[in-house]
Amino acid sequence: MAHSSKDQATIVIVGAGSIGLWTAYFLAQAQAGPQHASKITVIDACHSPFAATSRTCTGCIHYAFEADGLVELGRYSFELWDALSHDDAFRSAVSWRSSSIFGVERGDGENLDLLPEWLRRREGWRVNREFLGARNAMVNPIGVGKWLADRCTELGVRIYTSTVLTSVAQDEDGRVHQLICTRDDRMIKVPCEKLVLAGGPWTPAVYEKLFPSSAVHLELVMDAGDWMVFRNPNPSTEKSIAFIGLNNIVHEKLEFAGRDDGTIWVCGRRDTPGALVPLGTAGEVNVRMVAELTGRSYRFLQVQRNDDPESFEELQVESLGRSFRPCTRSGLPMMSAVSLSQLCERSSRRPGSGKVMSQLIRGKDPDIDISPFIIPGKSGGETCSADVAKTIHRSSL
Repeated sequence: MAHSSKDQATIVIVGAGSIGLWTAYFLAQAQAGPQHASKITVIDACHSPFAATSRTCTGCIHYAFEADGLVELGRYSFELWDALSHDDAFRSAVSWRSSSIFGVERGDGENLDLLPEWLRRREGWRVNREFLGARNAMVNPIGVGKWLADRCTELGVRIYTSTVLTSVAQDEDGRVHQLICTRDDRMIKVPCEKLVLAGGPWTPAVYEKLFPSSAVHLELVMDAGDWMVFRNPNPSTEKSIAFIGLNNIVHEKLEFAGRDDGTIWVCGRRDTPGALVPLGTAGEVNVRMVAELTGRSYRFLQVQRNDDPESFEELQVESLGRSFRPCTRSGLPMMSAVSLSQLCERSSRRPGSGKVMSQLIRGKDPDIDISPFIIPGKSGGETCSADVAKTIHRSSL
């Protein structure tokens, strides 16, 4: 990482997860060309991009949110996804499949043919094609992370992993002009004109560490959720890419997501509150929840050989872990580019907030009305004069 201000980025994004990389991507796209001298750097404490909460999601793309204020933002994000999905290379890279989110309910057998081959079908079921809205799609979060990192690199964004932001230097007017980081036990000083904190559930702790005298103190509800990834015991087909919600069958959250890489992702109910682990580390799973998810996977996944109930394929565990999701008490995100003492929050893992953030950082009017997300007590006229833009990534669990 260079020390020279001539080579160093003026916009630094802390967090190489979903929101951090989407923001970097849209920023780099907007300023592509020799007339733009600004540089963009992304730093992350983890060993690779998308290494934390961003990669441990179902991969559902939709905008069927309960809060009215989220619908416009969700629709805006979906349109960005949809536009990208017209490119075959993108579709392949992220394993895109439209209209692939299904909810299973008690019923008369309607639409059971839509279910993937890896799910056992039961009498008395029906499939709700609009479980998360009529317009929806599935992606593989791991593929999204790789695609974003590759595109950002191609656009000149520098991504540094295993890099921890420890403090900031401010001028006499309180503006951040330098970041102090550690990497491989070395101290690095990074010139910075604009700072974006996109550390997901760790953002509040990072913010308080960097700006202890700030008047902003976030009140968040931290959810935690355990997940498992199994090897699909059945041959993969196009229909394998599907989300199945069994909430109405088991009367609590139970979700499966099939990938085209031969795996099936599963998660269950959340723990609230969830104890957040230190930055850059992995959370320990709840052993009882893992046992429960395993049992339910044998119950609902197609593991029987030739429909013989006494003979079945043993499910192979590819990986397992715990993810975290912060949210405000109101359930709505707060979003604005603001002065040093303020905050910006983002709900879900879609590109809409990344693009809006990039517009605010560049001093442009956002494409959508963000007034529902303005920080209480802050006027909308201040939103385009940011020294620090701060994003909390709320991940689907």
